[in-house]
Amino acid sequence: MQNYRYVAIALATLGIVISTLYNDLIPNEMFLMGICMGVLFMVLAGTLTKRWLNRSIKLKDLAAGEEILLEEGSTYFKKYQSESGKLFLTNRRLVFYGKGVFRPSTTRITLKKSQIRMVAEYNRAMLPTGFQVKDKDGTVHAFAVDDRAAWIEKLK
Repeated sequence: MQNYRYVAIALATLGIVISTLYNDLIPNEMFLMGICMGVLFMVLAGTLTKRWLNRSIKLKDLAAGEEILLEEGSTYFKKYQSESGKLFLTNRRLVFYGKGVFRPSTTRITLKKSQIRMVAEYNRAMLPTGFQVKDKDGTVHAFAVDDRAAWIEKLK
């Protein structure tokens, strides 16, 4: 989620520069108000997702001797679609639970550590978004996380 804040700040800066350069073409007050509302929306959306939506998602089916190493609100990317939810890493597996805001989600991905063949960094729109894993079947799963270095280190 932190990556979207960088995009919002970059767009706000670009908007301010454009409105300053082309003062006669763009009415400053309305344009700057739109940019500020966009930035505010991005920050609030990230905060609400982290605090309320992901708090309700728990990993309940832990086996004996299994412990959670990392957990974080995340987004799962599959081709051109994405779904928000929560990502868990235990000492035995990687689990993603999807969480729909306006509709129930049925997305659940469980990969045992023995199924994971490759772990790599994942960039979306040239931004450092998260990491991706490739399983035995060749399926690539991409996840957005804040601290991808920690996730990649624990997965390897």
